[in-house]
Amino acid sequence: MRILTTAIVCMLSASVAFGQKKADAPAKDTHKKTTAKVKEEKIKKICVFGNIKTLKNKSIKGVQAFVYKPDTSIVASGFTDTSGKFETNGVVAGPYAVKVVYPNKKIVWVTGVDIKDKCVELNLKMDAPAEDSTLEYKTLMPPPPAKKDAKDAKKK
Repeated sequence: MRILTTAIVCMLSASVAFGQKKADAPAKDTHKKTTAKVKEEKIKKICVFGNIKTLKNKSIKGVQAFVYKPDTSIVASGFTDTSGKFETNGVVAGPYAVKVVYPNKKIVWVTGVDIKDKCVELNLKMDAPAEDSTLEYKTLMPPPPAKKDAKDAKKK
């Protein structure tokens, strides 16, 4: 009889404990989903995009673009569509290299791609290379001209 009473008390205790955990679970899951959603929204706003065309300004379909961290892990990738446009999402701020693989399997590495707080544009206007090559990002996409100061405007 004593064993039976002990078993019943244990089962009741366990059912109460499990019942409370189930009631608490949705609140924890909701918080996790909210936090994950916020992180996802921040990540989606940062990307690498652009156009890849030939020297004759014809779009190249099927070019692959891979975004690499300095530790050589891939963080994002994308393919050009029929108009030569591509976009990669899921990138966070930091230094990167972009590997562009043409349909002829030749590679162009674009180094020095520094992503800060918005999407970075990467346009290539070149025929598929005959051999693998490396380009510096700042030579492809020079920074915009510096804004003129009020002092400069008055001098003119």
